[in-house]
Amino acid sequence: MQQNSTFKLANTVSIETLIQRLLRMNDANEHPFILQKDGNDIVASWNIVDAKWLEFFGAGGLKKQFELRLIFDDLNKIVKYKEKSSDLEWDASIKAFKFKKSVQYGKRLEFDMGASWGMRQNGTIGKIYGYKFNSTEITDPVFDVIKDCGWNIDLSVLDKKISRKAILCVVIPLIVVAFIALGALLFTSMSGVKDAARAEVDLLRSGNVIEAYQHSSSELQSRISNSDFQQIIQWNNRHPLF
Repeated sequence: MQQNSTFKLANTVSIETLIQRLLRMNDANEHPFILQKDGNDIVASWNIVDAKWLEFFGAGGLKKQFELRLIFDDLNKIVKYKEKSSDLEWDASIKAFKFKKSVQYGKRLEFDMGASWGMRQNGTIGKIYGYKFNSTEITDPVFDVIKDCGWNIDLSVLDKKISRKAILCVVIPLIVVAFIALGALLFTSMSGVKDAARAEVDLLRSGNVIEAYQHSSSELQSRISNSDFQQIIQWNNRHPLF
C-alpha cells in the first residue's frame, strides 16, 4: 500500500503546473473550445469568438454555449466542476452569436444534428467527419489532462443528484417486483394449505380416517400416531362437540 501512495504522490503535479497545462490547450487552437482563468477557477467554453471556429458554429447551427467551470481543491488534489449552458442566436448580418436570457445548469440537450461539421478539401464548410459540438468534446480532453496530472475529478452537485435519481429509478422498481413476487408466493402457499385442509375434511366426512391422517400436516403427524388419530376421530363421532 505504501508503494502505491508514493507512486501517486510522485505523479501528482502542483496546482500551478496543472493550470499551466490546461491553459496550454489553447496554444495550437486545435480544439473548438477555449480555456480562460476566472479568479481561482478555469472556465472552458465553445470558442465562438475565434474566426477559425466561428464559421463552423454558424454553419452548424449552434444553439447553446456550454461552459465547464473547474474548481481546484489544492489540499486534496481534486478538481470539482460545474456545467452551464446558455441559449445562443446566430446573427447572419454581423456573423456573430448573440446570447439569450435563458441559462441552464447541469447536463442539458446537446447540439448534435447527427453529422459533424468541418472544412472540406475545397475550403467550404460542410458535414464531414469531425466535431459534433456536444459537451463531451470539451469535458473529455479537459478531464484527460487533469487525470494525466495525477488529480482526481469530483462529480458536480447536480451530477450527484442525477446519479442518486438514477439509482432510485432502478432500486424502487426492483423492490416493488420483490414485494409482488413475495405476495404471489404467500398467496400460492396459503391456497395450497387451504386446499389440503378442505381435502382432509372431505375425507373425514366420508369416513376415510387413514387417508385423512396421511393428508394431514407434518406437524400433526409428528405429534400423534395413525392409530391414536383414528381413536380420536371415533371418540369425536360418539361425542360431537357441535
